[in-house]
Amino acid sequence: MEEEARRTMTQFWEEHSRAATVEEMMLDSSARILSEKERPEIIGMLPCIDGHSVLELGAGIGRFTGHLAKLASHVTAVDFMQNFLDKNKEENRKRGDRKS
Repeated sequence: MEEEARRTMTQFWEEHSRAATVEEMMLDSSARILSEKERPEIIGMLPCIDGHSVLELGAGIGRFTGHLAKLASHVTAVDFMQNFLDKNKEENRKRGDRKS
């Protein structure tokens, strides 16, 4: 049953993440606006990460990865959708090897 649920979830996200956009990732056509408004609030809830290594689970296309990489000594971004991770790397590559 667990394997079937994972297949179903993977199939859903493969179907709804072809362009790897924030709208697809958040399943909302207004996602870009929402993301810009919510980012400061979410980041503000984090403890101090200056100089720490950070594991970002469910990193998606990197809505927070870039900001985390500015503060942390290293960010490891993880997501089960490879195309989201590819987009994340493409968007955040300019920060060097501070994330993967």
